[in-house]
Amino acid sequence: MTPDLHPADPSAVLAIARDWIGTPYLHQSSVQGVGADCLGLARGVWRGLHGDEPWDVPPYTRDWGEAGGREVLATAARAALIEIPVAAAGPGALILFRMVAGSPAKHCGVLGESLIRPSFVHAYDRTGVVEEPLTEAWARRAAYAFLFPAAPAVEASPDPAPSESSVAPEPGLNETKTSTDSAGNPAPQEPATTATVEPAPDAAREIPATSETGEGG
Repeated sequence: MTPDLHPADPSAVLAIARDWIGTPYLHQSSVQGVGADCLGLARGVWRGLHGDEPWDVPPYTRDWGEAGGREVLATAARAALIEIPVAAAGPGALILFRMVAGSPAKHCGVLGESLIRPSFVHAYDRTGVVEEPLTEAWARRAAYAFLFPAAPAVEASPDPAPSESSVAPEPGLNETKTSTDSAGNPAPQEPATTATVEPAPDAAREIPATSETGEGG
């Protein structure tokens, strides 16, 4: 985990996870509505937040990590997520479960409602992706907790200001356009005429009355 990560909105994380409910169980798959295992669900949540996954997931077996006791899932989660104490986990947190005492944590799910009716969303063999109560038996198996990071903010680039050379000057009020003949020579210009304004007569002109319809009477 890099130190500049910030947690994603828990409600957004949980909403993405719940969109996967009903997806059949399929080992090593992560296709919403088609098939997913528990890791595939977590990968789907990541893609819903960030688009691309941080790395390609290599093939793994159902008992992955048990040989040699390596915490494969927890190690991978630490590289991309924000680790928190299990006791501090709330809705939207990814919980890793140790299914057998002394074995690595190899199951995961997204925590749903907490306190009053604890629940979590996960993919399980024969059930697919479901949301079910987080019973005491499941809670005892919780070994790690992580938060999904928020997507980095993308700053919009300001539009470049137009350069002086790219802006064509508009003709001034006192400028005249020079026309040319077919040979390209300047055409003779007619002398400019100045419009004169006749003074209005002293007597005001009578304005015809109008009817209520707006037409002249």
